[in-house]
Amino acid sequence: MFAHFIMEAPLSTRILVTGALGCFGIATIKWLLKQGQENILAVGRSVTPERLQAAFGPDCLAKVRP
Repeated sequence: MFAHFIMEAPLSTRILVTGALGCFGIATIKWLLKQGQENILAVGRSVTPERLQAAFGPDCLAKVRP
């Protein structure tokens, strides 16, 4: 059901992912990026731009914001 909601959300919708650098958070953000989502807010205890780039690549900060 959650995936259905995300699939119908406009790409301009900001998606909040908590625990962004945990196992499920990384998998969720990768899935969202693959679906074309470009406005992701990643939060967690240790989320920094450097860690996001290490997990998702150097150009991820255009789509994933800490």
